[in-house]
Amino acid sequence: MKKIKWDFDTILNDRNVLVDMANNEEDVVKKYQLMSVISFLDNYHFINLSKAKAPKQDLHSRLYYTASERVGYQSAYFLVHQFYNDLLALQPLFDDNKKLLGKVLGSEADFTNKLGLHISNKQAFAAVESFYNSFDSELLEYFYPTFLEKDKQVRFVKDNNTKGADSESDGFCFFVGGLNKNYISVNNEKSPSKAYNLIHEFGHSIANLINPFYCYQERTTFFGEVQSMFPELVAMYENPLGLPEIENLHLLYCNLLANYQNANYLVMHDLIINEWEDNKYRINIPLYFRLKRKYNIDKYELYNSLSKSITDSGEYILSFAVCCELLYIYKQDKAKALKLFKQILNISSYGNELSQVLSIININEHTLDISQDICEKLNLALRKM
Repeated sequence: MKKIKWDFDTILNDRNVLVDMANNEEDVVKKYQLMSVISFLDNYHFINLSKAKAPKQDLHSRLYYTASERVGYQSAYFLVHQFYNDLLALQPLFDDNKKLLGKVLGSEADFTNKLGLHISNKQAFAAVESFYNSFDSELLEYFYPTFLEKDKQVRFVKDNNTKGADSESDGFCFFVGGLNKNYISVNNEKSPSKAYNLIHEFGHSIANLINPFYCYQERTTFFGEVQSMFPELVAMYENPLGLPEIENLHLLYCNLLANYQNANYLVMHDLIINEWEDNKYRINIPLYFRLKRKYNIDKYELYNSLSKSITDSGEYILSFAVCCELLYIYKQDKAKALKLFKQILNISSYGNELSQVLSIININEHTLDISQDICEKLNLALRKM
């Protein structure tokens, strides 16, 4: 049977079905929920008919935007600062691992070619099913509706980076509430990352079916990646593909390093915005000079920092911090960690998201422990190669 790949027309057809459902729905609450899904689809990049990246803001606009976010999301910035400061102690290890990886991998991004770790789509799906069957039995009823429709609802493409967000470059999961359909798109690569990206996106698909209207709320969320990142990181520890240890350690390390580097850029926001305000909101040579002299932030770093947003990169950092806590507990008490994880999956669409998450788990309590363990194990493995 020929596999049917979902595309723009698939989403558009689902939207038309939802419009008919909404027009015929008499229950006010259900009608409102359906309309919220339709509105979400209308604003999503598929419905906008644009596959191009969003236009880049000029530096002046980016500075104003970042200054506004600093005021609006102070609690999130505080937690990112805490995350970054905790990991600063590992900088010597980060530097040493960078040198060792350069010697071992050379120009290669990972161990795929060096160790011949090529996997097929069939192998990736087998690993995904194997992992979720051993992960948690209660979640299987939310896993299989999408997995059994994988020929229609999961696609492999050359490059997913069409949304203008770096965090979406490996894949994404698109949910059509009301119809309870998840559409997953993952890069068609040969490396084991394909399987882990699938595990990540299926985490989103599970959460979407458990808490269908969480992703449609109008407020900004900061922990929406926990639902996918935790299963992905657990899988890297449990190794459903039977990979050499060095590969999983490297993948864990890459997750950690990306969040640490992005946290660094978000921490720079305070320094940059303060200097810009002191410079009477002018962008000129004195501003660049002061940033370079006082903080060693050159123009390249300035643009890199301002390209990161607390509402995009910040969500991944804070979700990773929560996952570190869950992983710490998981290693000692799997049942307890999964109970806390499922509580996070069910947090209300109403009320303060941060306070709800903090009532379930402490953030940044064991970030350093988990991160140091990853760094040291990779360092040791690299020295043995």
